[in-house]
Formats: sequence, C-alpha cells, structure tokens
Amino acid sequence: MSGDSPMISSLADLVAPLSEAQFLELLRTRTMRLQRGTDGRRYSGLVSWQALRDRIADGTLRPGDFRVLSKTETVPALFYTANGLAKPEAITALLAGGASLIFRGLERHFPALAAVCRDIAKRTSETSLADAIVTTGPGGALRFHYDMEDMFVVQLEGSKRWKVHDERIVNPVQPSPPLVEPRDGPMFDEVLHPGDTLFLPSGYTHHCDNGPELSLHLVIGFTAPTGYHAVNALLARLAEEDLFRVPLSRVTDAAQRAQLEERIKQRLAELMEQTPWQGTGPAKEKY
Repeated sequence: MSGDSPMISSLADLVAPLSEAQFLELLRTRTMRLQRGTDGRRYSGLVSWQALRDRIADGTLRPGDFRVLSKTETVPALFYTANGLAKPEAITALLAGGASLIFRGLERHFPALAAVCRDIAKRTSETSLADAIVTTGPGGALRFHYDMEDMFVVQLEGSKRWKVHDERIVNPVQPSPPLVEPRDGPMFDEVLHPGDTLFLPSGYTHHCDNGPELSLHLVIGFTAPTGYHAVNALLARLAEEDLFRVPLSRVTDAAQRAQLEERIKQRLAELMEQTPWQGTGPAKEKY
C-alpha cells in the first residue's frame, strides 16, 4: 500500500470525479460509463498485488478466498496448497506460467475496502462486496460471461482490454439464465490503465484480454434486493409452519382442501407484508 495515495473510504471518494449523484443515476439506469483517470496511483491505497501476496504468505488469504485458473480452467487446489494453506512459491510459479487468480470478498481483509463497501450499503441499501482479478500472460481469466451484479471496475496495475457486447440478460438473478453467445463484434472495446474506471451494468456479455505484464483490477459489486430475493428468503420460514407442511393431495374433502388453500394464500400475504424488502439480496457464492 502507498502512504501517499489518496484516502478512499466512501462511495463519493470511489467514483470521483463523478459526483455521487451522477454515479447513482448511472446505477439507477444501469448505464455503462468509462472514466479515464489522471492519476495512476489514485486507488493504490485500496489493495495491491504486493498486499495480496503478503496476505497469502501469512495465511490471511486462504484457498477458500480465491481460486487459480489456467487458460480459463480451474487449477485443482492440490497444486498450490499444503495443510490447508496456499503455498506462495507454487502460486508464483503458476502465475509465471500464465495463470490467473480471482479473489472474492476482499472487504473482509482490507479495511479501506471494508469502509467503501459499508458506505455503499448505507447510501444505496444494496449489498456491496470487493473482488479482484490478477492475470498474467495472454488472454484473460474467464471466457465470455456476464455477471449478476453491477460492477465498478478499477484498474490498479498493468492493463486490461475490455470487450463488451450488445447481448445482454436484463436484471439477471440466480439461477443464471443461459449465456447468449456474441453474434457481432463488441460495442465497447477499450484498454484500461491504472487509474481508469469502468461501470459495467449486470448482464452484459463481456471478455477481457490481459496486457503484456501482470494486471490487477478491482471490482466493487452492487447487488440490489429484488422481489425474487424477498420471496426466496421466505422459503425457510414456510417450512417451520405446520400450515405449509400439510400434504395437499391427502386432503380428500373438496371443501376442506379449498379452505386449506385459502388459509395458505392468506398466510403468504401476511408473511410478505412482514418481509423487509431491503437487505434481501443473494449471499455471495462460495468456491
């Protein structure tokens, strides 16, 4: 981390020179936006490759916090772990051979990222988590794909070419709708350098190509609660109530079955009325 890099601890700090209001409008409308930076070290206080390596070496970042890929395929953990811990020398060797690392949930380990994610949650009522991708060699870490969350991408080290296509899943939620393979060339084809940022809304099919040196980019994800998530959150509660465990096919009296179905509908309406619509987004997936 750099002691002279700007302090970034809030949504406003993160998106400047855009105002917070301007960014929230991009988020509301899900409008893609590239912002060229004027200071390549502006975001270096959030996380760096050296800091990630140090956390791997001291055991803070464990295999469950990241995965290793080679030519977009997952490398089995046995190739870079021993006794449940990652072996820094093995990871260094894999990276030297063109592998990539994908880190999840870095806000748990880096205070500056935690502060940013807390502020985002406070100001948007959305779940915000911090991921990062380290790539080396030609190509990118992942094949063509789309993401469930809206992403604020920060290029920290090296460079990364982003190719985004028109094909899009609107408002995707789990389970994932099938990927739409790109039919034409990208509508967006730009190289990000340190200090550059990209707001990429969810659902856009995209792919990244690495530059000639090690590349590190940070992703601050925004996951909004939806009606689907609110209803899905009720399922565990339904199993706790006798009313929802009655076998409908074994209530043979038509009048009794109609009465039971009506009680179920009424109870569902009551539970929905009691369910908070904020804070019901999906949990972060595990590797």
